Parts: sequence; structure tokens; C-alpha cells
Amino acid sequence: MKLIIGLGNPGRKYDKTKHNVGFMVIDELTRRYPEAKIQGAKFHSMYGTMQWQNETILFIEPTTFMNLSGESVKQWCNFYKLNPENIFVIHDDMDLPVGKIRIRKQGGHGGHNGLRNIIDHLKTNHFIRLKVGIGRPFPAQSVTQHVLSPFGKAQFPLIEDAIKEAAQACQDWIEGDTIEDVMTRYN
Repeated sequence: MKLIIGLGNPGRKYDKTKHNVGFMVIDELTRRYPEAKIQGAKFHSMYGTMQWQNETILFIEPTTFMNLSGESVKQWCNFYKLNPENIFVIHDDMDLPVGKIRIRKQGGHGGHNGLRNIIDHLKTNHFIRLKVGIGRPFPAQSVTQHVLSPFGKAQFPLIEDAIKEAAQACQDWIEGDTIEDVMTRYN
């Protein structure tokens, strides 16, 4: 079983904000795998599921708001007794330029409160994460204002490409590539 989690905030108010790129990647993946369309609610999240060569793939969008994402992730992991290496978390990253992606097998939270909460709840940082660059805030802009604002017109094509690239990296992993191969290809 593989668990693919896109981080974001629930509600239309946050749909196109920078903090919601994880949800955007999940949406792109479920367009590619229509049978996995997000349609159910369980463990403080919306989810879709599909089978790929006798393996169950779960697509998760926590509804706990970003900073409490670990509550949902832990419930999924406990219920299915998941190994952390089968968890793939997609999130925004201010330390990467807009439109760049990076994949890591493990690591710290880097100041990202959603990741911090997942690490705290799982008691490990040994899960895959795919970072989608959203760039740094403007000098007069707070971090909160930055992550909860939409992408600028000039940034939108970059982020659309990044979402497609991130979805393709997830798809490669779903369909059998090792995470090392995926990292080599996309990092």
C-alpha cells in the first residue's frame, strides 16, 4: 500500500493559494487516474483510492488545516499499519524558487508547520516528501500573507508546470520506479 498526501488548507477560500500546491498535485494525479477521484471522507481528510498492479494507492487531502496535518496522517498510518517509507507527502517550500521541485527520502521539517506536525505525530521523519517551490515573501509581506496568497500572473505558468512535473514524479513512483530513480530523474 502507498499513501500519497497532498498538504493544504480546506475550503474554496484557499483553493489557489501557495500553501495548497499539495492539493493541486493530488488533483492533477486524480485527473490522470480517474478511478482514484477524491470522493470519500475519513480520518479528517478527503480521499480517493485505486489499485495499481495489486497494490492499493490512497490519495489523501487532510481537512485539518495545514498545521494539524499529522492528525490525519497518523490515523491513516495506524489503521493500515503503514511503513513510513510508503508515505509520500507533497507540500509547498519557500526555500525553492517558484516552480522548482525537490524530492527527499527523509529529513527535517525546514520550518514547515505541516511537516513538523506529521513528524511529531508519526515520531519519525523517514517518509518521502516532494517539495514544490513557492519562493520567498516580499520584504514587507509576512510568511502567513505569502503562503495564503495566490500565485501572481507571471508565476502561474511556472507553478502549472511544477504541478505536472510533481504529479509525474508521483506517477513514476506509483508505477514501480524506486524513489532513488525518481529523485535522480527529477532533482
